[in-house]
Amino acid sequence: MLVVGPNGSGKTTLLSILAGLMKLQSGKVEVFGKALQEWDRKEFARKVSSAGAEQNPWAGFTVLEMTLMGRTPYLSLLGFEQPYDLEIAYEALSLVGVEHLATRSMDKLSSGERQLVMMARALAQKPSLLILDEPTSHLDLKHQRRMFDLLEKLKTERGVASLAVCHDLNLASEYADLVLILKEGKVAALGSPKEVLTEKTIGNTFGVHVLVDDNPLSGKPRIAVVRGIM
Repeated sequence: MLVVGPNGSGKTTLLSILAGLMKLQSGKVEVFGKALQEWDRKEFARKVSSAGAEQNPWAGFTVLEMTLMGRTPYLSLLGFEQPYDLEIAYEALSLVGVEHLATRSMDKLSSGERQLVMMARALAQKPSLLILDEPTSHLDLKHQRRMFDLLEKLKTERGVASLAVCHDLNLASEYADLVLILKEGKVAALGSPKEVLTEKTIGNTFGVHVLVDDNPLSGKPRIAVVRGIM
C-alpha cells in the first residue's frame, strides 16, 4: 500500500505510529492481528522494519556497520554478529545496489546513497512488513524505479508487504495495489489506483486541477497537472 496526501495530512504520523515510534493517543492499532502495545519490542522488530530518508544518526559508521544494525533483534546478549549476519547484510546491500560502498563512511555518501543504505538496514531485519517514509525522496528516476521494482519483487518472491509514503502520484499509480489518500488527518479515499486516483478526488485533496487518463503501456491512471488552473 502507498500513502499519499498533501503536506501536513498525517502521512508520517501514521507510519510512525504503526512502526511503534510514536505513542498512540486514542483508538487501537493492530499489527498482524495483535495490538501494538502487546508486542514484545524484539519480537516486533523481527516482523516489522522501518526506514526514512534521514531517520537515524549515521555519522561515524561505515555502510556495512549501519546495515548490520538491522541484525540487532537477532543478536545474543553479548551482541556479536555471526558470519550469517554478515551474509544477510551484504545481501541487503546488494538488493539495493550499494554493496560496493560497504567500507565507505556514511558521512561521505550523498543523501540518495544514505537513503539506500537505510533501506538495506531495514531489509537486513528480514521483516514481514516494511514501513517506509518517502523511500525515494532523494533518489533519481532510475533509482526510484529500482526501489519500487524491489518492493514488488519482495512481495511476490518473499511475501514481504510494504506500506510507504509516496509524493509521486504516477509512481503510486503504477506500483500500488492499494492507495490510501489522507487529508487533514483523515482518510479521503482508499482503494485501487483506478478507484481513487481520479480527477475529482485528486482535485479535492490537493487543491489542484489535473487531467487523468490511462497509461498506454500499463493501463494504470496517468496524472498530469494543469498549469495555472486551481
